[in-house]
Amino acid sequence: MEYLHLFGYVAYAYMWSRMAAVARDSLVQDPAFYGAKLASAGFFFERLLPRTLSLQASIRAGSASLFELDATQF
Repeated sequence: MEYLHLFGYVAYAYMWSRMAAVARDSLVQDPAFYGAKLASAGFFFERLLPRTLSLQASIRAGSASLFELDATQF
């Protein structure tokens, strides 16, 4: 499950970086709209993307601890 979440964050980061590049280049056309896009991109990169660090740690830890449980222990 962590792989799926990690890929989702990476895919969103790619899309946000593309949108931010367009917003940066178009800021003079509509400062309010493109400024909001840049602020939203900043929020994603500062507040949400760091979650990938914990997902990576979880992936690297492996699943050995999960498989130590017997089916009767559930």
